[in-house]
Amino acid sequence: MPALAERTKIKTETGNISSTTGLNFYSGCTGAYIFLWNSPIDVNTSMFASGSIQIQTQCYIPELSSKAKATLHRLYSFKQLKLNWDGNGALVPEEEVIQTAANFLFLLDEYDLPIYFTAPGPNGEIVLEYKNDQNSAEVFFERDNFSEMLLYNGDVQIYAGKVEKKMLIDHFNQH
Repeated sequence: MPALAERTKIKTETGNISSTTGLNFYSGCTGAYIFLWNSPIDVNTSMFASGSIQIQTQCYIPELSSKAKATLHRLYSFKQLKLNWDGNGALVPEEEVIQTAANFLFLLDEYDLPIYFTAPGPNGEIVLEYKNDQNSAEVFFERDNFSEMLLYNGDVQIYAGKVEKKMLIDHFNQH
């Protein structure tokens, strides 16, 4: 398996460890080895090379943050909406749109993005809004897997277009 391409949370007894680079994995039926360099692994060499660690592996299903849990609950409540829910002919978000937004929320919560708000729109769309002191983002999910993203720095819109997860993550990790 190649080195980790994106930040990953590794659950430990004392919490979560975030990693971004430098780990290669070899896993077998009894455990896994983590190599702390970026060279390819030759399975014919000694698996106990210095700089490696043997670990037991288990499936990790991350727990959502409390804000993400509340947002997820609200997202699924949109299933209860009826046609014309706003009194102006609003459409109900389709199951696929709700699930796409929920999957996105789940995925991005791993990066500790500041989820702020979610709402349905009058055309059956759903918006997820992320916000911290200086930056905000709105991610819209619509039918037919269409989505778009708006990024703001204060009141100034700095991006409008296709959803780019890395761009969104970087937007909130600027120092």
